[in-house]
Amino acid sequence: MGSSQESMLEGLSRLIVTPQDWKKSVLFIVLAGICIDLLGYAGIFTMKSENFVLPFFGIACFTLPGIFSVFMTNFLLSSYGRKISRDWSALLSALCVGVSIIFSFLPLTIFWDDLEFFFAISIAAVFSLRIITLLVLADSRFSHVFFPAFSQSLFAGFTGTIFFPDEFFIFTFLLQLFFGGGMFLIVWLIERPLKINFGVSALGMANAFMAHVNDGSKALDAIFTELGEEVFVPQVTLFFKREGKDEIIFTVPNVHPGPLGEIGGSNLPFQLNALLGRDTLVPHGAATHDFNPVSPDEILKIADAVESTRKDLVFSGKASRMVHFDEKPVHATAQVFGDSLLIIASRSPEVTDDLDFSVGLAIMEGGRRYFKNTAFVDGHNSMKDIAPAVHSGSRKAIEYMRTAEVASGSMHGMDTFSFETGIFTVKLPFGRERGFGDLGVQAFAVRSGGEISVYLLFDGNNMVSGLRERIIDLVVGETDAGACEVMTTDTHVVNIISGKNPVGGAVPLEDFSDYILDAVRGATDDLAPSEVAVSTAWCDGVRVFGSHKISQLASSAGAMIGLLIPVAVIILFLSLLTTVLVYMVLLF
Repeated sequence: MGSSQESMLEGLSRLIVTPQDWKKSVLFIVLAGICIDLLGYAGIFTMKSENFVLPFFGIACFTLPGIFSVFMTNFLLSSYGRKISRDWSALLSALCVGVSIIFSFLPLTIFWDDLEFFFAISIAAVFSLRIITLLVLADSRFSHVFFPAFSQSLFAGFTGTIFFPDEFFIFTFLLQLFFGGGMFLIVWLIERPLKINFGVSALGMANAFMAHVNDGSKALDAIFTELGEEVFVPQVTLFFKREGKDEIIFTVPNVHPGPLGEIGGSNLPFQLNALLGRDTLVPHGAATHDFNPVSPDEILKIADAVESTRKDLVFSGKASRMVHFDEKPVHATAQVFGDSLLIIASRSPEVTDDLDFSVGLAIMEGGRRYFKNTAFVDGHNSMKDIAPAVHSGSRKAIEYMRTAEVASGSMHGMDTFSFETGIFTVKLPFGRERGFGDLGVQAFAVRSGGEISVYLLFDGNNMVSGLRERIIDLVVGETDAGACEVMTTDTHVVNIISGKNPVGGAVPLEDFSDYILDAVRGATDDLAPSEVAVSTAWCDGVRVFGSHKISQLASSAGAMIGLLIPVAVIILFLSLLTTVLVYMVLLF
């Protein structure tokens, strides 16, 4: 994952609300108006012998404006080439009916004879709420949502004149006019920090995100492309040529599969698997959210770079056994393939999360003293909570580098043998929302020197702390494997609802242990004599979010939010005060 700042974009997932069927929202709007009228007739809203609920007030001032806006909102938005679903339109209208009722009647417990005033305030609150909601849902341009937002409150203002003096409509119109001006100022303040620092719209990003969730829009990718910068990163790939069977590819990208859902490079492992071949494993390299590809198109560049190395491949028929190095708190699993080394590092059962690219690059370059290529994998296999990334110069970074150095030096000169490889993939029935990505679990088996070693790769974003060790015990105890390592791809398709959705979090091991064993047994049954060639592709011009760009966005957004609430309260209060003063001048 990365630090809380670096995963700021995952906070966009809080915007996700699945609207109920529009008929249910309309039913609520109708029943709310009827209930207000029935409670009025029953004398519930009676205080000091005064009945504050007028005949049919609920139907006229809450139900009819709500239903009107359900259908009018999209009609008005369509004139600007925009739309929202009827489900969304109805849900927004129902929410506004609820807000209007609360603002109208709750203050009457104190100010018992001011229904006219508080109903007018409720209309202005509805207008403000509709403006900000439509800015996020439909269009980030204020001028395009002003009239669609006005539909419900304007209708309520007209129906209010049936029950209140003629001056009521003038007051409500002025109130909405000044509240609209206040909202314009608030929106300007929301947009200003990101506009100045990055040239992007905060509401535009939220709007594009909702369009992606609702319609699969790629507008957010376009924003990220504008924000991003190009990087030049290495990618080590192991090509296994097998006797009588399809090849296996084990490739380690040094870009990050984020930020969430299908946005950017979030489904990088699945997409690389589709581009390079179904028997491709894509574990997690050294990269944080700074290295999120800005769109799926960038993944094509990575695949092309990997494929371009095929012409220079030199195959070897030798591999060592899998060896485990426990250099607490970091441990590493290593295996020699031909003239190259594979290292998988982890801090499990301590938190194991993203490593900055610079840390991984230092480890890869350090391995060149002993091996032609070093494939370095961040196991990404132990989560307790969302943790900060490991950056160069930190104690954790040095611990990783020292452990990798021990592994590289020890594996140099290690005995190698003829070997066999096998692979098997099991798609799991649990789905993304329960922590499992589209690739399920892949088992990659290697038999070398008379021992079977298994690499298990879960398509998920990390796993519950301690689960790795339980899975290793399961595999070694229940299958022919003598050694095992467990990894996750760090796919962020599982993070559309939350930034924390690890393997084993929603589904206990007992519910998917059989699938693991099926994958391992399938891989060992698939073993075939193999040769390996290893290459380092340099992926040039891959456009990513950029160094510390997410942290900078988070800092700007945090500063904006810290000031926004008190400023918004002051602006809306001044809007109300100005309305009252102007209204009094007009009357007197």
